Amino acid sequence: MGSSPSQIYRASVLSKLDITETLADAPGMADSRVTQDDLNPGARAYSQTTTPPAKYYYAREMTLAGSGLSSEELDLAALPSLQGDFDATGLKLQVLRLQGEAGNDAITFGGGDDDPYEPLGAGVAIELPAGWVGPLQCEFNDASPEVTSAGSGVNASTLKIAGTGGDTIKVEMIFG
Repeated sequence: MGSSPSQIYRASVLSKLDITETLADAPGMADSRVTQDDLNPGARAYSQTTTPPAKYYYAREMTLAGSGLSSEELDLAALPSLQGDFDATGLKLQVLRLQGEAGNDAITFGGGDDDPYEPLGAGVAIELPAGWVGPLQCEFNDASPEVTSAGSGVNASTLKIAGTGGDTIKVEMIFG
């Protein structure tokens, strides 16, 4: 008997910039440094009961195979978790985080060749330029489409990561 996939109890997503600048001309100030963090949102909390919800977490560091152009497809109906695979069918992608490595060539993240899941819209992909390290984070706030499966009339269940063999990318996703 297979084990049930692990489910999210609580997730906290934080994206933050803290900038400290030294002012060139600061008469009368004891310290000419100023910290700016006015646009930082607070941490966003997710669980199975929040809106938007969070049920499953996927994280993987992947290295594209081969030596030339290469790609890998992720089947959203069979993603590994800490305790077995989970099926994201009927769920929406809530959070996506991508992180590359300095030596990478350009990497594209988008819908798969067969049954493309397109959280950014039809035909829209993210191209990460060569050398990009990130992280790039997207929070969809329940606005992405549902993952669908065969027999639904609209199959949308695969994502594709394309680049050059040997390039490495970290992919994190929260579905709910």
